[in-house]
Amino acid sequence: MPESFQKIEQTLQQLGVGSDEQVSALFLEVRQKFNEQEALRRKENDPANQQQFWTIWLGRKSGVLTKITENWLKPSRPELKRIVGQELNSLKTHVEAVRTDQRTALESAADQTALAREREDLSLPGVMRPVGSRHPLRQTFEEIERIFLSLGYTVVAGPEMETPYYNFEALNIPEHHPARDNMDTFYMATPPGAGPLLLRTHTSPVQVRTMEKQQPPVRIIVPGKVYRRDNPARVRSNISCANFWGPK
Repeated sequence: MPESFQKIEQTLQQLGVGSDEQVSALFLEVRQKFNEQEALRRKENDPANQQQFWTIWLGRKSGVLTKITENWLKPSRPELKRIVGQELNSLKTHVEAVRTDQRTALESAADQTALAREREDLSLPGVMRPVGSRHPLRQTFEEIERIFLSLGYTVVAGPEMETPYYNFEALNIPEHHPARDNMDTFYMATPPGAGPLLLRTHTSPVQVRTMEKQQPPVRIIVPGKVYRRDNPARVRSNISCANFWGPK
């Protein structure tokens, strides 16, 4: 018990209190001590000190209010019991009111914190829900790419409309090879004077283009569309995924 509360360890008779005015002055002193300590507690704002503070004042076995009841009220003379009881009830009401205000403030602060954390920002853009799903072929390509990327390959792409040089000659496919025939390869109509163009029949031209730009070693994967001519009126588009490793 703090030194300032040594008086509550004594009876009113031991303290020499024998009139209503003295009783009121004694309780006023206790109230002032409470107010001072409560203001200090709020300033420190330490949860551990708060618990200790309320134990000192409201503890059932050795709290200040319990001590006042045991040492001031119960053994007081009959003519002082009324004023002691009134002052004690007033002090209890004051202490409980302060504690209730503290609880309300803490709960309000907790509610405000929770509200701020859970509040939705209506100014943010809405969540875009995906429509449909990726095509199975696209998913397969992505899985193949992930595998080769983990092995150190690079994903490259090239034009789907190629020249005969990159599609055939650079790959050692001779001029009269059956693959270069109009029945197998779809040649594009080009303006007079322009070189011939065709829809690539494989992704190997991209390998040639890459080797022209990059010194070995070359490790690439070339996913993409390739084209075959079924008949003069139809072009079939296929999916190809070639990989190439050119060491030093």
